[in-house]
Amino acid sequence: MKFDKKQLVTYTLPRPFFKVNIPIPVQSAYLRDYATRNGLVFTLPTTEVCFEKSYYALGNLLRQMTNEDHFAAVSILALPLEDPVIFDQLKSLVEGRESITFHFPLEGFVGTIQKVIAWREDFLFMRRSSSKSTNKGF
Repeated sequence: MKFDKKQLVTYTLPRPFFKVNIPIPVQSAYLRDYATRNGLVFTLPTTEVCFEKSYYALGNLLRQMTNEDHFAAVSILALPLEDPVIFDQLKSLVEGRESITFHFPLEGFVGTIQKVIAWREDFLFMRRSSSKSTNKGF
């Protein structure tokens, strides 16, 4: 499926991610506002199924996207960052379409899949480092 280059293809989760549960209407309103402020046309979100560790809807959405498309979720933490098998499967869906632009407004993130991968590596490094730290505060 070819989306208009100016469309922001959106994705929402009905379940908590990283202990945060943002209601779908709030996610949708936030992404609509983000699209408007950035000159993109908001599309109604594709919403994930309610099963834990299910990324079926996300996989289907990524499979349909082509180069130059714009994808958005409220947060990059909505991706399966800590599950290497699922993350690698999703990553393989965008191979050959490296010009897809990913938007994660809560983090102020805009970039390609390569930038998503780099962000994930930094995130996992920081998670491992903080879990080893004995200093739990500042």
